[in-house]
Amino acid sequence: MGRGRGFTLLELVVVIGIVAILALHLNRSLQLLQVDAERAAAEHVIGVVRSAVALEVAHRLLAGDVEGLRVFPGTNPMERLAEMPGNYLGELDAPDPAAVDAGHWYFDRSQGLLVYRVRHGRFVETPLPGPPRLRFKYRLLLADSNADGSLPSHGNEVRGLTVTAVEPYRWVDPRGAKKDERS
Repeated sequence: MGRGRGFTLLELVVVIGIVAILALHLNRSLQLLQVDAERAAAEHVIGVVRSAVALEVAHRLLAGDVEGLRVFPGTNPMERLAEMPGNYLGELDAPDPAAVDAGHWYFDRSQGLLVYRVRHGRFVETPLPGPPRLRFKYRLLLADSNADGSLPSHGNEVRGLTVTAVEPYRWVDPRGAKKDERS
């Protein structure tokens, strides 16, 4: 019977090197998936909020109370949802964005803005200083009834309501390509 031969030092180094390369590739793939998942989840939440606002607009239109939409700007769009997202912190008074846990939504009462504090901030471009975040607000859709080219909230007919980004932002694909820009 022959005696079992163990690994040589060279074979052991080669195996460790292969395992390290596979671990690095797996880690990079996991990061790509996490960024894509965060982008999709954030866009999903804002899409659900916009859908809920559209339902409110339709309800007001059917009730003949489209002018009642004027009260919404400055209020919390999350109030339109039947169920809050699990990562929604609620309404906060002038929070320091750096103190808010990344990956969470909140409503900043002092500014009247819905905010998402981005978890993977390296992959989002936004003009905001400080921690990366996406900010949204209600915007009245007005008709230029006095035909003067201006759309002040008074004197023009309300046509609807939507939720828009306060600043433009762009998700950057971890692979190097830019995702679509939102505003």
